[in-house]
Amino acid sequence: MDMDFQKLTFNARVRIKLSTEQNVVLNSVELNILSVVSDGKNLRFRQSEEDLIVETGSFTGLLEVNYTGSIPDSLAGIYRAPYDHTHIVTTHFEAAQARRMLPCVDRPDIKAEFKIAVKIDKDLSAISNMPVESVIADGEQKLVTFQNTPPMSTYLLYLGVGKFEERTEKFKRTDVVVATTPGKVKLGEFSQDEAKKAIEFF
Repeated sequence: MDMDFQKLTFNARVRIKLSTEQNVVLNSVELNILSVVSDGKNLRFRQSEEDLIVETGSFTGLLEVNYTGSIPDSLAGIYRAPYDHTHIVTTHFEAAQARRMLPCVDRPDIKAEFKIAVKIDKDLSAISNMPVESVIADGEQKLVTFQNTPPMSTYLLYLGVGKFEERTEKFKRTDVVVATTPGKVKLGEFSQDEAKKAIEFF
């Protein structure tokens, strides 16, 4: 994903490895689909309500969907959250709103591994479910790539872009991280303690 933090738009590409006995049907809302490609060939597609239907027939392989989108002021999907004369870009996908950021099989009972890479302005930070794998400078921008997630539902996927302050604590072989807007990280102590209790319980 290549994000314009000021204009609140993005250009993106998603690659999906899947298998189906009929046409591929992905969930997609308010995304401008530019092309769907597999094995170097452009595939015919159409959008119907919240579905992107790709004319594959029986299919096993890798689909690449190229698209653009916008980042609205809302509380669903990917959206702008204003604060202190600026904003962050954040996501809230529960229960089936990931389709507002990427074409996907957006059902809580379906799980997949995810790998996120986002190009942002060099003075911003990006956070996600997983630790950062690499950061590659590109002029006034940088490409931040995160490690693969374990298999999980789409509604658990997270992406945040902006300026953050983080508090990290080791617990049960993992890092429990609280991220806040700058100057407010102490307010995250309660959330971090509750997260540790949840990990202990489960």
